[in-house]
Amino acid sequence: MTAQEQNHPDSYDISKKVAIVTGASSGIGLASAVRLAEKGFKIWLLNRPGGELEAAVAKVQV
Repeated sequence: MTAQEQNHPDSYDISKKVAIVTGASSGIGLASAVRLAEKGFKIWLLNRPGGELEAAVAKVQV
């Protein structure tokens, strides 16, 4: 593996990584949470009270 390949984000071992995503019920926060979950991160979703966080959790679960 070349040095460039080793530094590429897809080559990182993320099996033990956790991402905390704020504003996770919609928009960029939700899109980020979905993408990170697809990559294998464990996700913590945060949102203001009254947000649709339960619906977001359903979308993020892979």
